[in-house]
Amino acid sequence: MSNFCIAHIEDSLGNILFLTNTGAFYQENDSLIAGSGNTYSLSTEVNSCKIPVLKNKYYLFFNTGVSPGHIYYKIVDIEANGGLGQISQTYFLTGSGESYSEGLELIRIPNTNNFWLIVMQSNYGRLKRYKIDENGLGQAETIYDITEFNINTQRQGELDYHNGKLALAGCKWNEPYGNEVIVFDFDPNSGEASNMNVFDIYKAFGAEFSPDGSKLYVTSWYKQWDNFHQIDLISHFHFLLNK
Repeated sequence: MSNFCIAHIEDSLGNILFLTNTGAFYQENDSLIAGSGNTYSLSTEVNSCKIPVLKNKYYLFFNTGVSPGHIYYKIVDIEANGGLGQISQTYFLTGSGESYSEGLELIRIPNTNNFWLIVMQSNYGRLKRYKIDENGLGQAETIYDITEFNINTQRQGELDYHNGKLALAGCKWNEPYGNEVIVFDFDPNSGEASNMNVFDIYKAFGAEFSPDGSKLYVTSWYKQWDNFHQIDLISHFHFLLNK
């Protein structure tokens, strides 16, 4: 398989069903899935989940990776084509005139087979959700309007969820460079975001929570800068770890 693996899907026993890199979808034996092609080679993130109540079918959500930052999806049937798998055509998830952050996050609704897909519409500063359940893929709903500062060009950063916290690293690609890391409380049952906190980290890009969700680790866009940070989400103190 060329390039690197971005995402994979496992069965209940931990066996890999299929995986994807920046250009195509593959079976666990490294064979190309029919219909995969090389349709999204600029993607920086791919998220996947099983389609509720439909056997052997999965949603795959991915971005363009660059401005204007659209989000698309495909459907993979791992048992089609004589067990070799089949990928559907590409569908637009977001409107062609809209811009979205690179990051996107799938969050399982507790005690169900349903999910929230969370995306950030960067040209309006709107955190949005899509519900995925037995009725399929729902409509976009805005769950938080960010009006405290201008997020218009912040579309490069990571979205991450863990243990009731949702983070967006809001790196701006162009001048003036963005500094914002945004952390929300997120209720996985209701799909609601609240209590936004903003942290100032120069050129923030990557974000990952600690196992207990009490800390957020953030990396900056370029390695020559002080680029590894820890945010204590209890005290709200920010530490530079590699100065």
